Amino acid sequence: MNLFNLLAASDPYLGYVEDSVSHVVTIINIVMNTLMGLFSALAFLFLIYIGFRLAKAEDESKRKEAKKQMIYTIVAIVGVIVLIVLFNLVILPQVESAFPATDSFTGPSYYN
Repeated sequence: MNLFNLLAASDPYLGYVEDSVSHVVTIINIVMNTLMGLFSALAFLFLIYIGFRLAKAEDESKRKEAKKQMIYTIVAIVGVIVLIVLFNLVILPQVESAFPATDSFTGPSYYN
């Protein structure tokens, strides 16, 4: 049982808020996945740009700078992938399970 379920069990009027919460969760899911996808696409394009800079660099200092930027970009891409997985597999199911469908809501017996 998580914190959201404890809150749901303690509030008899939570079912009224449930529909708006599910809409908010859907909107957050769409916005987060869109932003993370956009960031990933931009990071991959930047990675290609840095690859061209690395290939055309004649000076050793420019080559080192391009390598550093490439490492930072790869770390950022891995970070975005981890955030996408964390959001979709951990956070979102926790929020959705906290607010079950109206007919399956079971609070304390004195509220029924």
